[in-house]
Amino acid sequence: MDGREESRDGVDAGVLDTAPVPPVDEWGSLSPGAAVGPFVIERELGRGGAGVVLAAFDPKLERRVAIKLLRPERSGISPVRRARFLREAQALAKLSHPHVLTVYQVGAVGDQIFIATELIDGTTLRAWLAAERPPWRDVVDAFVRAGRGLAAAHRAGLVHRDFKPDNVLRGNDGRILVTDFGLAGVTGERLDGDSAESPATARLTATGAVLGTPRYMAPEQHAGDKVDARADQFSFCVALFEALFGAYPFAGDSLAALRESVRSGNVRPIADRRRVPRRIVAAVRRGLARDPAARFADMDALLERLAPRRGARLALVATGLAAAAIAGGVWATAGGAPCGGAAGKLAGVWDEARRAAVRASFLGSGRPYAEDTYGRVAAAIDGYAGAWAAMRTQTCEATAVRHEQSPALLDLRMACLDRRLGALSALNRLLAGPPDAELVDRAVVAARDLEPLDGCADAAALIGAPRPRPEAAVRVAGLEARLDDARALALAGKTRAAVERLAPLLEEARAVGHAPIVAATALQLGRAQAQNGDARAARAAVEEAVASAAEARDDAASARALLLLMHAIGVTEAKPAEALALRAAADGAVRRAGSPPVLRAGLHEVIGQILAVGGTFGAAAQEIEAALALRQQAQGAEALETASTLAALARVLMRDGKYEAARERLQISLAITEKALGPDHPEVARVYSTLGNVAFHLHRTEEGLADARRALAIVREAMGEDAPRTASALHDLANMLDESGRTEEAVTIYEHVLAVRERVLGPEHPEVAITRQNLAICLIGLGKLAEARPHLEAAVAIREKAFGPDHPDVATSVVNLGNLLADMGDRNGAVAALERGVAIRRKALRPDHPYLGQAMLDLAVVHIERRRYDEAIPLLESALAIVESHGEYELQAAKTRLALARALAESGRDRRRAVELATQAHAAFAARGLTAWVERADRILNGKR
Repeated sequence: MDGREESRDGVDAGVLDTAPVPPVDEWGSLSPGAAVGPFVIERELGRGGAGVVLAAFDPKLERRVAIKLLRPERSGISPVRRARFLREAQALAKLSHPHVLTVYQVGAVGDQIFIATELIDGTTLRAWLAAERPPWRDVVDAFVRAGRGLAAAHRAGLVHRDFKPDNVLRGNDGRILVTDFGLAGVTGERLDGDSAESPATARLTATGAVLGTPRYMAPEQHAGDKVDARADQFSFCVALFEALFGAYPFAGDSLAALRESVRSGNVRPIADRRRVPRRIVAAVRRGLARDPAARFADMDALLERLAPRRGARLALVATGLAAAAIAGGVWATAGGAPCGGAAGKLAGVWDEARRAAVRASFLGSGRPYAEDTYGRVAAAIDGYAGAWAAMRTQTCEATAVRHEQSPALLDLRMACLDRRLGALSALNRLLAGPPDAELVDRAVVAARDLEPLDGCADAAALIGAPRPRPEAAVRVAGLEARLDDARALALAGKTRAAVERLAPLLEEARAVGHAPIVAATALQLGRAQAQNGDARAARAAVEEAVASAAEARDDAASARALLLLMHAIGVTEAKPAEALALRAAADGAVRRAGSPPVLRAGLHEVIGQILAVGGTFGAAAQEIEAALALRQQAQGAEALETASTLAALARVLMRDGKYEAARERLQISLAITEKALGPDHPEVARVYSTLGNVAFHLHRTEEGLADARRALAIVREAMGEDAPRTASALHDLANMLDESGRTEEAVTIYEHVLAVRERVLGPEHPEVAITRQNLAICLIGLGKLAEARPHLEAAVAIREKAFGPDHPDVATSVVNLGNLLADMGDRNGAVAALERGVAIRRKALRPDHPYLGQAMLDLAVVHIERRRYDEAIPLLESALAIVESHGEYELQAAKTRLALARALAESGRDRRRAVELATQAHAAFAARGLTAWVERADRILNGKR
């Protein structure tokens, strides 16, 4: 039987917009009015040992930028330092975070390299601390925000290596940004510096032989050992200690004395704690531990200890906005600046009243994890709302205060931000509505899937987008508001309700004739229809979205639509060749959109899923591995999207017979999902179920049972006994029970699951086919062959209708049916079915796939029963060669050896090899306690049939 199935150096003024200084002199033609790449120089901002920093203007995007330009080679700077300069840009370009300085472009003028970054109106954190002498709370708040930027870098696999107050900028708008990643390296890498100074004589403000500023370097940096993110944690705590207590934590007037002090772990006693709480002091001391292992596990853990402990605070982690700013609806700026009021716009959208309403709704849902989920959702929306308010203020100031952008671009950006606010409001209204358990289940994902704000800073895209005709502008605005409501429904998993709103909305959008709103509506409709299982309608809607997005010149929307279309065709409709024909078009759209990592990851992932449908599992896994690397880089190693891609990769590896590799990915996915959603969330149960199935295939029955029971306990507690998700968990548990010999109990569960699935999904749904097939296998095990047959025949018919006649899943049901027919004595019917199964698997799977070997074995056994040894022996030789190349298939290999031994013995061809094969099989069966199979081997060894 075929088996059951599961369901940054020295230019510290680098980007500061300070008072003008003498113009550029030693830089040749690079004087005000000259060009550096696409930028026009305005004035010099500052210079240092490595280069000069210029204020410049980008005429294309109508914004002012900072240009850091490396000194010419004739100044004697080394190639290593040039490389480090580039590394700064590359490290920063990998990050997109509110507390990390944004890099716009890297280029060259002759042999000089430049980096263009955002221009910050402000000062360094060190200068701010010296000038303002802020209270300890403000100091900690600033460092926590800088720490979040460091944590983002760490999640991207980067180590700063030179964190200090000089390398943190504080904008006059209150923003805190980490910069100067020029010393950054990949985690675990040792990078030697290029300083000509001897480490023994270097000043404590110089860069020594090991990268970093000695005052702030961790013991492992002083020792020249490999470093990881915990070295940044040490430097961060040195800087925070200095800021809080006015002294360095380690004594030493020379580099050698400092190094000894640091490596001995002798932290200065604190003479004046300025009423700094003990928990802050304790956290800083722990971060200064000599042994990296004694520090916090990561920056996030340290920041959690440092952050203010107020239960109802608004943790606007993306911008550091104070809670009172939102709760009171006031954006406080010095002297009543013209761009005040951003946070006030959040009144009624995300304020204390709305938060309370959302919490009450969640608690009323009955979900046991509702409070925990509310906390996670509120944190996600806090961050989004805070980032929105900061961007709106910065957008206004770019025109009204800094005169960096035109009024026309201001209007475009503000309109974009208004749209994002509308979408946030729509989601929050839904979350604050009547209690809805399913909505609670989807809420964290919905909050994290709010449309990113980055698009509202993309001047080129905003300028290039079509505008509605004046007479249609009001109608378009109304359509956009209604689209926000429908999108909120879809984000929250209410896809049927979303479709009901989106279908008539699309008709109205077509009548208005504004391509962007047509594209957005059609894309949302297609996505919702696909989630509902309506593949044909989804395909039509997405095709319209592709055409309208092209008309709107929206490459990102075109790419998203094409990816959804490819998925609909290649996965939902199981037509991989037709879907892959769109690959070049989708890749072109992603490239024209600037190849953002998330879009590029989506392309790789959907291609991998399509290849898996076609049975090309190795290539499929490579595509999803590429998607995973991009998600880890762009969204973080602990993002839910990363967990989802890990699970997708695991499913492909399972289908490729690589169960141990699948198990490793699933365990990482489980840890991420539990951290993001809580241990009792249904999505956690989904991962446990898949882990149970992997254990099943690895013949780890008790481990599989434990995983399956954990999954069932989660969904049963959350959703009730008759919910579809509970049925799925029961289904997986039944797999384990049958494997452990409790077949009658498994049959009872399968029958219950079948009734639930047919009622909820319909009798022709592929999930129904899986249940029927597994039920049939159990019935066969109980000797109830006649009861099993209609279930297998129905499974074949369902899968043929859903996937087509040559799909690997069809082969699974056909092979099982063939084995049943053989058991019932219908050998001709069995041969016909098994030959079809072998043919499908030869066409759909790689030549050495163990599933092909299993089908060959099953067919050969029937041939042996018919004494057709000339047909059986070649099949068994091929099957044995396949299965022996997979170490985890030892039992299948033993059964194949035994069948080949029988065929050789009965045909009288090679008695000696027959005995050798039977002896090997006998040992394998005996080691597993498979008595019946041992007896079969004994019969061959004793010369009996």
